[in-house]
Amino acid sequence: MKKLGSTIDKLIYKSSIIIENSLSDDSIKAEIGKLGYTEEDLKRGKELLDSVKEILQKRKEVGFTTDEKRKEYNEAKEIFLDEYNVYVKLARVAFRDDDSTLSLLALNGLRKRNLDSLFNQAERFYKSALSSEAVLSGLQKFRITKENIQSSYEKFKKFVELNAEVTKEQGNDIILTKEKNDKLEKFERWIRDYVVILEIAFRDNREALSKLGI
Repeated sequence: MKKLGSTIDKLIYKSSIIIENSLSDDSIKAEIGKLGYTEEDLKRGKELLDSVKEILQKRKEVGFTTDEKRKEYNEAKEIFLDEYNVYVKLARVAFRDDDSTLSLLALNGLRKRNLDSLFNQAERFYKSALSSEAVLSGLQKFRITKENIQSSYEKFKKFVELNAEVTKEQGNDIILTKEKNDKLEKFERWIRDYVVILEIAFRDNREALSKLGI
C-alpha cells in the first residue's frame, strides 16, 4: 500500500502511528464506531502488528546467527579442503601402482563433488590411513605423520559438524520466513481495510487524517 510506505519498516512505522493515535483518541474511536469499528477491532490490529514486529526481530536474530555460523563454516571448509586435497594428491602419488591401497583410501575412482559423497570419501580416507601402518609408512616419505593425519581428520569432523548446524539453521530460517510472510499478509489486509474506514470516516476532515499520518 503506497501511502503506508514501500518497505516493511515504513509500513510498521506508519501503521504504528495510525493504530496508537486511534487507540488514544476518543474522537477517532467515536467516528469509526459509526462504521462498526470498535476498540476491540483496533486492539486486534495492534496484536497483528506486534506479532509482525516480534517475528521480524526473531528472524533478524536468527539471520545474524546464521551469518556468523556460515562464516565459521566457510573457514572450516577451506581449511579442511586445503589439507585434504594435498593429502589425497600425495597418496595417489605414493600408491600409484597399488590399486588395493588406493581402493582402501577411496581413491580409485573419481573425486566426489556433492557434500554427502565427499564426507563419505574423506571419512574413509582418514580412518583407513590412520589404521594402516602401510599407508602411514608410504606417506612418511612426504613428511606426513600420523599426527598430521589425525589433526586433519579433526578439522574434517569440525567441518561436518558445522555443516549440520548451518543446514539446520537454514531450515529454521525458511520456517521463520514463511511465518513472517503469513503474519505480514494478515496485518497488511487489516491495515488496508482500516485505512479505507478512516478515509471514509474523515473524508471531510483532512486534519484528522493528517494526524494519523494518512
